[in-house]
Amino acid sequence: MTLRCGRLSAGGSLEQWKTHGVGSSQLPLSSLGKEDFGHYRCTVRNKHGFNSTLLTLVETPRKVLPWVWVMIWVVVVVVVVVVEMVVKNDDCAVSGKKKESDGDDSGGYEGAV
Repeated sequence: MTLRCGRLSAGGSLEQWKTHGVGSSQLPLSSLGKEDFGHYRCTVRNKHGFNSTLLTLVETPRKVLPWVWVMIWVVVVVVVVVVEMVVKNDDCAVSGKKKESDGDDSGGYEGAV
């Protein structure tokens, strides 16, 4: 993006953007970062006087697309279901071991030893 400081009138006008004390009629801004957002002033001078205008460059947050939220919820639901299945499976395995160990301790042999 390039900010251009245009002429207000013909006849040898001087127009410039000033940033950090340096002036130019064109101010290229590429790879915008946090430090680029703020106020910029364009000043135009000629034999009749001067004029200036202020431009404020504001960062707008990116909007998350609705389908992204849907995908996030789908992932959350899948994770919850998988966790519940694992917990229930562990509970069944533990209760199954208890049932196998219940009963007499004869080890499945009948008769006298």
